[in-house]
Amino acid sequence: LLTGIADVNNNKPEFRECETYSHIAKIEEGDYKVNAPVILKVVATDEDSPPNGDIVYSLYYSQSESRKPFVINPETGELRPSPFVRFDREQRAYEEVTVKVSKISRSLEANII
Repeated sequence: LLTGIADVNNNKPEFRECETYSHIAKIEEGDYKVNAPVILKVVATDEDSPPNGDIVYSLYYSQSESRKPFVINPETGELRPSPFVRFDREQRAYEEVTVKVSKISRSLEANII
């Protein structure tokens, strides 16, 4: 008799190599309505077996922040400039973004700035 052991959804997703994400990624001034370059790719893992370990990426902006300068691919973690924002160093020298990784199956999450 063989018995399988079901995975318990008890691990939190974690970003790999978080210290490497704290650097400043540079992009050119202008807008990116088409062919926006990948600025950064974040990678997170979850030790639970699928589907408990399936994760999704999103961006977190405070409610007071109307400017949303970046978009993220929820499956790959690729961060790109938003097609709706014009980047102008004289108006704003830098942008901050918080990337969130969440479990698809349950609300365990980790944040990175």
